[in-house]
Amino acid sequence: MSNKAQQTVIHFTPDAIEVSYSVFKKTKTNGKIICYIPAFDYIFSANNEGEIKIKSEAMIASFFDYFEKEESFKSLIVQIHKMGFRSAQHNYVMSQLLNKKPVNKADMKIVNSVPKEFEDAESMFHSSKYKMAG
Repeated sequence: MSNKAQQTVIHFTPDAIEVSYSVFKKTKTNGKIICYIPAFDYIFSANNEGEIKIKSEAMIASFFDYFEKEESFKSLIVQIHKMGFRSAQHNYVMSQLLNKKPVNKADMKIVNSVPKEFEDAESMFHSSKYKMAG
């Protein structure tokens, strides 16, 4: 199955962050759905597909909200780097983002392996946009 590795992309624009990511889901015998977001190492449960979308978007939003409200944009960039996200011309892009300077293409990507317990899970692709304060 091609679910073994999935790419997550964080795209920075002047006023927003767009995130494209995969959610893996497995249905347990009791009907509960167990979900996993590899790039952020989040595991959660849901009752249906609609709830998966709502919960996954809320969890990803909480990650960015934390850095916007409790830390700083610079801390966010450093954390994304620590998590393994990289871009083409990574050093240049990091420097531009850390200094809040415009950059033509600021796509930070990571390819995550999926844990053994989710190797046979179904993959769903999600994309979300988050407004950032200036």
